[in-house]
Amino acid sequence: MRYMSNPRGSLPPPSAQWARTAPAVERRKALGQNFFRSPTDACRFVRQVQEDSTATVVEIGAGSGMITSALSAAGRSVEAVEIDPEWAKRLAERELVGVRVHTADFLDWQMPLGALLFVGNIPFGSSTSIVRHCLQVGPTRLRGMVLLTQREFAEKRCGRWGGNLFNAQWAPWFSFSLGEQFSRRKFKPAPATDTATLFVDPLSGPMLPWADRVIYQETVRALFSTGHAQVREACAAVSRTNSWPGRAGVSEHTRVKDLSTSDWVALHLSKSIQHIGESRRGVRVRRQSPARRKKH
Repeated sequence: MRYMSNPRGSLPPPSAQWARTAPAVERRKALGQNFFRSPTDACRFVRQVQEDSTATVVEIGAGSGMITSALSAAGRSVEAVEIDPEWAKRLAERELVGVRVHTADFLDWQMPLGALLFVGNIPFGSSTSIVRHCLQVGPTRLRGMVLLTQREFAEKRCGRWGGNLFNAQWAPWFSFSLGEQFSRRKFKPAPATDTATLFVDPLSGPMLPWADRVIYQETVRALFSTGHAQVREACAAVSRTNSWPGRAGVSEHTRVKDLSTSDWVALHLSKSIQHIGESRRGVRVRRQSPARRKKH
């Protein structure tokens, strides 16, 4: 097993010196380190990881190496990324078969080329940033995520409390679902809440081209940012016409948070067609950031 430092030199705040010298208890608290107590539970978690010999397994936040060991024992080749230099050093010294250890903040780490499968017990406070970072790889390279997160976070991603901006922005390309749940007592130190496995998988048939992602996500953000509950008012706040929902075949009385993925795609495509038509007629189309749009 090779022990590799981050080629981009990124270590956690407040300083590299702090990361190297802070007491273990302090590092665990600052970096959200809550590790499995038992190898049995780590193996139970790892059994959820799908077989894919063509994808590189990237473990996010390897920590004490409990999950890493289970992956190695299952015959998986792993790129283990750990922000804490002390834990990374200990893991490297164990020389687990098929494992390379990288001391780095995952959000700054340079990912390998090719297909990727992300696995890990990720820090609760960074869950949204980490999931978004993985999604930005795109549906062609991203083969899936199997992440242990705060239970409430996993349930939100799976739509338990209705639609939300994050899910709506990624739903044309990816699905979110729940896996095994684990009691907080299964970890040391015990976190404040129970945990759950979040699965993220690329759709077998994307609903939009990946090249449309930026403008689609801007449309979704604009509508969510108006503060209006219903589609009619939200669309009117970001468009010069009230006919946008009708052209898309979406009920104008639908709440923004209740729009389905098909509705969002239809609104995006309808807005794009409108812009094309206006451009051909010589109408200048104003493009304002959501923060600068006037509310009605």
